[in-house]
Amino acid sequence: MNNVSLNSLFLIFIALVAYMLPAIPVGGVDLDVSQVILWTLIVTYFFKTTYLKSARGFFYIIPLTLIFFFVLMPFINTSSIVNTAENSISPRWYELYHSLVSKFYYDKSRGFFLILHLLELYFIFLIAYKIGLEKQSYNKILSFSFFLLIAIQVIVAIFQKYLGVERPAGTLSNAQAIGCICTPIFIYMINSKWKYIYLIFFMLLLFLSDTRSSSATFLLIILISLFKYKTIFKAAVAVAVLNFILSVVFVANEELQTAVIGVAYAVFGNTSTLTIRYILWESSFMEVLRMSPLFGTFGHIPLFADNVYWFFLVPFGLVGLSAYVLFFYKTARISRDKQLILLLFAFFFQGISYYGYMIAPDGYLWWGLLGYFAGMSMKNNNLCKSYLLEKKV
Repeated sequence: MNNVSLNSLFLIFIALVAYMLPAIPVGGVDLDVSQVILWTLIVTYFFKTTYLKSARGFFYIIPLTLIFFFVLMPFINTSSIVNTAENSISPRWYELYHSLVSKFYYDKSRGFFLILHLLELYFIFLIAYKIGLEKQSYNKILSFSFFLLIAIQVIVAIFQKYLGVERPAGTLSNAQAIGCICTPIFIYMINSKWKYIYLIFFMLLLFLSDTRSSSATFLLIILISLFKYKTIFKAAVAVAVLNFILSVVFVANEELQTAVIGVAYAVFGNTSTLTIRYILWESSFMEVLRMSPLFGTFGHIPLFADNVYWFFLVPFGLVGLSAYVLFFYKTARISRDKQLILLLFAFFFQGISYYGYMIAPDGYLWWGLLGYFAGMSMKNNNLCKSYLLEKKV
């Protein structure tokens, strides 16, 4: 198989196939078929191409951080931190959540699997980055894959609505996940003459799935995409800081929480999910951060985090979070690509209440496009420099 065929297969996988594959129960664990295929592709790339040589120096900050935690996890005992965090969960959270969770924090075996999954996302970025650097254009393949993906999701969602499903999720596990599809694909199609046709289907999907955070993210992306790169970059930085303030800083102050909930009520009318989140973050997650700010629980992951910052802070502390923030910042500054910045804006805004771009299959799509845009922008920058040098000569 030549490189063009392999690249095409990889892009079709992250843009379409990964959304259609089931998870198979194996020995009490659900084995995701898409993960088996993905690792097969990653290994194939490792032996067949030199894509690792195309990586820039700062790209390695993520795998090095993850390997650090992976190697030391068996030797670091954080059971006292986990037990305290488990016992600190407010009874009011259980009351509002309408469920008594027997164990909110998983053992470290789940942490190992999380790290392997995060490495998956990193390798997707790296492979897509190399594909973006190549002379061969893969836009037709991506466009066709996205068309099939959206068409299938719309058809399945309409059928689910007809059957009486309150919040259709298409071929995915929840309505939030289907909402997360729309934004990155719209960003990809932003320069296409067909974007307004896609816009109709996106709005239909968001209406059917009834996800407020995904709808708000999508509408904001449409709005800020009208501005130039510098303005969008500032907006992305602002929303990243705002997310951190609302989700982490304000957790330590009950009066500020009340103010945020009041504003949310005025805008959305229903703040029950936000209230539940704040109770969990304040009573348990903040306890982890107080006891172990640098490394968190060192691999013990919670049942869910409901926020992209807490997704990193709880298991990996400020060390893990800083690695990702630095990676995003450096990628954005070096690439200087409008579509890439829009992806980051969506990541941090959607991440206020959901971390869908860090889990499969939306994570495959988001990280793939992030790498593809980064590679395309670097290729265009190099072509521009070469052209200017020829003009001088």
